[in-house]
Amino acid sequence: MIEEDVYLKKLELHTNEVLKKNIYKDLNIRCCPTCGSEIYIKYGSYKGIQRYQCKKCNKTFSNTTNSLWSYSKKNPKLWIEFLELMIEKKSLRFCAEKLNINLVTAFYWRHKVLHALTLDSTPDLLRGIIYINKIIIKENFKGCRNIEVSAKITRRKNIWILAAKGQEDSMFVQPIFKDFWDWKIFYEKIYSRVEKNSHIISYGDRYLSLVAQNITKSHLPR
Repeated sequence: MIEEDVYLKKLELHTNEVLKKNIYKDLNIRCCPTCGSEIYIKYGSYKGIQRYQCKKCNKTFSNTTNSLWSYSKKNPKLWIEFLELMIEKKSLRFCAEKLNINLVTAFYWRHKVLHALTLDSTPDLLRGIIYINKIIIKENFKGCRNIEVSAKITRRKNIWILAAKGQEDSMFVQPIFKDFWDWKIFYEKIYSRVEKNSHIISYGDRYLSLVAQNITKSHLPR
């Protein structure tokens, strides 16, 4: 007798497995995530995902190790939907209700996404037409277990987050300043990565507009 999958559950499981394979099939492994050694060998596969063994510490790892959904029981499709909602600037409560997940889970996922951005989106060089923008948010201590609350703290500081996208889809997204713009820090962390004679589009911000007017590094204000 032919078994019928009325609710297409098996098809959904198959779709999630194929999605995960396609995302990680061309991923380039640089080093062992445990010890940092660049000497490793292929060590079979698990559910179509390539595994490796480090020749220095003998630990095994795969293309999904330390990924966004490593150790997550939720399927990749749900993660992608969560990322789309983040891009649309939806609240955590909205995301949790929309995806039918716990609010605490949504909070934890957002931290994983922001942490992954700092690891994977920092290029060595930005070149060509460079789009750069900023957002200022208030300092947030939610989820910090070891923070020492002082009676002298009267306000939360402003955190400046800068994003820069180069011509080759290279992107830089990181919190840079606290409270005030600092030319020295900007030069060290962002402008030093800009290739000479690149064209910067600043979206009208007064600080970034000044940067755009000084395309060559020698004219950058200090």
